[in-house]
Amino acid sequence: MTKKEWELVTELIDKITDEQAEIIIEAMESKKAERKQVQIDNYMVMRAAVEQLYINYNQLDMYGAGKRLADLLLKFHQAEAKVSGNEMKLQHNAFVLRYIISKPLEVKEICKKLNIDISICQKYINKVFDDFMIYLLGVEGIKPQTYWR
Repeated sequence: MTKKEWELVTELIDKITDEQAEIIIEAMESKKAERKQVQIDNYMVMRAAVEQLYINYNQLDMYGAGKRLADLLLKFHQAEAKVSGNEMKLQHNAFVLRYIISKPLEVKEICKKLNIDISICQKYINKVFDDFMIYLLGVEGIKPQTYWR
């Protein structure tokens, strides 16, 4: 920006009234809220698609893109679980028992098998989906309510 351009911008800013500044601020905040809502909506759509992918896991075409994606996400999670603590291993195992084995188990059966409470089992399975979203989207894959205030 040249010195002359800077002087014009400075002069313009000096002439803005408080009322005009409030209008500009409201417009900016409104756009920010709209962008946030779009991000939340996009996250929720992607999350639902990933969940549906695993709900239908055993019916997926063995060589199709959906199966390859599901297996890749699962492989990433398995590798992370191997080097993490027991809780992540339990999360991974609960997820595999719920969606991946040829005859998936109901949550109650998983709880008995892994000796965990039903509410914990659901949290573990949801945590795996949360991890998948981060693998897919990076920081944008973090649950919206977790980092948007």
